[in-house]
Amino acid sequence: MNRRAPPRLLLWALPSIDAFIRRFLGIRPLAGGGVFRINYHYYRGRPFTLPDGTTISRGQRLAEIHLDNQRLSTGQGDIFDVTRQAKADLRLLVRRMESDSASRQIKAVHGVTVHHKAAARLGFSPRDLHSRPLSWLTNLFLRGLLVRYHPRGRLRLQEGRNKLEAKEIWMSAGEMVRRYR
Repeated sequence: MNRRAPPRLLLWALPSIDAFIRRFLGIRPLAGGGVFRINYHYYRGRPFTLPDGTTISRGQRLAEIHLDNQRLSTGQGDIFDVTRQAKADLRLLVRRMESDSASRQIKAVHGVTVHHKAAARLGFSPRDLHSRPLSWLTNLFLRGLLVRYHPRGRLRLQEGRNKLEAKEIWMSAGEMVRRYR
């Protein structure tokens, strides 16, 4: 058994854990048929600056994106379809940010993913996770989601093409508007 793979009990419990997290955090679909889910919250960490010069500070409103695992687990479409759908979702988010008063207050969009290299191709900037215990737990959970929902499951984890390490991904609202308007 691959030591990086989560235990079978966790894999069995993941759908329930994932559903609980979605309800608890208020994670909702961004669009019907899209690949992203979204929730909103206020930043509570230490200030830092994104590559475009935007400073993220405590108390600023953020949009957090999540992959829709059940939707992607159907295996319909290839990576090009998923990329196309992700870009369409980001364009929809930009339209919301420009038209909705609450969404106009969003300073940045972020997420946590093992797919940070793909997210970088969409314009997101990866950042390392800060807390060791939290990063270990996050990596275990996200690898579990990958094994549970990826069409190739455990085989995808064992390929070893790149290290599947969870990272934060960030893009300022201004950069998102510039790229996806």
